[in-house]
Amino acid sequence: MTHKHLFILTAPYSGSTLLVSLLGTSPRVSILPTPQHEGMKLPGLREQFWSEPGSRHYPLPWTYLEQLYRKHWDLSRPVLVEKGQYLRNAWSIEDAFPEARFMLMQRDPYAWCESVRRRRKPEVAERTLAETAAKWAEQAAWLMHDVRTLKHALHFTYEDLCDRTAELLDRMKAFMPELDGIDPTGSFQAHSTLGRKSNAITNTNAAAIARLSPEDIAAISGVLAGHPDILDFFGYTLR
Repeated sequence: MTHKHLFILTAPYSGSTLLVSLLGTSPRVSILPTPQHEGMKLPGLREQFWSEPGSRHYPLPWTYLEQLYRKHWDLSRPVLVEKGQYLRNAWSIEDAFPEARFMLMQRDPYAWCESVRRRRKPEVAERTLAETAAKWAEQAAWLMHDVRTLKHALHFTYEDLCDRTAELLDRMKAFMPELDGIDPTGSFQAHSTLGRKSNAITNTNAAAIARLSPEDIAAISGVLAGHPDILDFFGYTLR
C-alpha cells in the first residue's frame, strides 16, 4: 500500500489533540497510540531526541523516525498522521517527505495565554502574560512562514475546528481526498477547561478568556498591538 504522511503543526495548547482525535475517526487514517497522539511521546523517543531544551527545533532524523513510527501506525490505513510542535522544523520534514501534507492550526491569543498560564508545570519558571503573548506572536510568525513556504499546506484556526466543523471538514476533504469518513459527532478526549474526560467538540475560548482580568487583557493587548500583520493574517483582533 502507498501511504501518505500528514503532519499537524501547532503551538501547544492550541487544540491539536482534538484535531488528531477527529482525524482518527476516519477508517483511512492511522494516528499514533499515545495520550496526545504524538510520535515523540512513544517510548524512548523523548529521551533520545528531546534530551536538551529546545532540541525540538533542531533538524530531526525524520527518515529514521518514520521507521520507528511504522511499528505503531496501523499500516492497513493509507494516511499516517504525526503531530507536534515542529513549527521551526517543517522544512526538514518536507525534505524527508516531499509529498507530505501539512495542517497548521492557530488559536485565539488571549485564550492561549490563559491556557499556558493555567497549565504551567510547577518546575517551569512562570512567565508574565506579556512574555507569554510575545511567545504567541513568535510561534504565530513561524506558522505564517510555514503556511507561505510549504508546498502542500492547509491552515485554519481552533475556532474553525470547533465552531465551523462541517465547513472545515469540506476544506480538509478538498485538500486531501483520502480524508473521508471523518465523524465529528462523537466525544473526544483532550486536556482542556472541560477536564480530561471525553466531550463533544467544544470551543473553550470563552471559559479561558473569562479567567483573565482587565489588567491581564491589557498586558496581552500591549504586546499584540505591535503585531497587526499577524493578527490580520489569522483573523484575530485586539481586545
